[in-house]
Amino acid sequence: MAATAVVGKRIPDPGMIPLPFLPVVDGSFLPQHPLTAIEQGAASGVDLLIGTNRDELTLFGLGDPSLLELDAASLPFLVKHAAPDMPTEELIETYRQARLDRSETVDPRGLWWAMGTDDVFRWRSLQLAAAQTAQEAQTFVYLFEWESPALGGMLGSCHALEVPFVFGAVGHPAVQLFTGSGPEVDTLSALMQHAWLAFARTGDPSHQALGPWPTWDPTTRSTMVFGHQSGAVDGPRNTELSLWEEHRPLFAPIGT
Repeated sequence: MAATAVVGKRIPDPGMIPLPFLPVVDGSFLPQHPLTAIEQGAASGVDLLIGTNRDELTLFGLGDPSLLELDAASLPFLVKHAAPDMPTEELIETYRQARLDRSETVDPRGLWWAMGTDDVFRWRSLQLAAAQTAQEAQTFVYLFEWESPALGGMLGSCHALEVPFVFGAVGHPAVQLFTGSGPEVDTLSALMQHAWLAFARTGDPSHQALGPWPTWDPTTRSTMVFGHQSGAVDGPRNTELSLWEEHRPLFAPIGT
């Protein structure tokens, strides 16, 4: 832990997840990139349930005080550093307009967290979903949008927020500081628990209270959205993802 802290300071990763040590494809312990392995059939025929939270990166942003003062002039630097293969200004403007259209915040910090979430978490998870779907496996995708009340709502639908809902821990007072409490929280937790259990039992997370959960495919991208209103939606937040797809196709060669 001490070494990690030291190396993290020597090799800063502005605005991103502070993880200086990550898995390395070494040809032995990790013989190839996991996505490459999936594309080549390493999990052929195995049904998959995968998803992300709308605001994954906000939880990690708490560890970077500079983000609290992020301004419009500094935003392009972070974006270019995190995604050098993407058109920086177009990416920022695409997110700004899409969020304006949905009446969401467009301050620099909100834009950065949204772009970072899709970069690190959501688009990569959909690449995995596409790779597994191609292996003739049933693949189900979710997007979690319930917002945490912690820190005055600053976290939004942050990383790990869905976990206590799936495992039925929302009744614990300490957990409720993170998830919130009340009938709506309990109902959402029950919906998710029954879906995960149905998937474990039958390979299909659909159930009576939730309704049909369609399989995901690269064309319709049907996704189960969990939040104040839960249900299947085709291509949620596709406006932003379409730009990622131009530069990082769903089926992209990862290498070994």
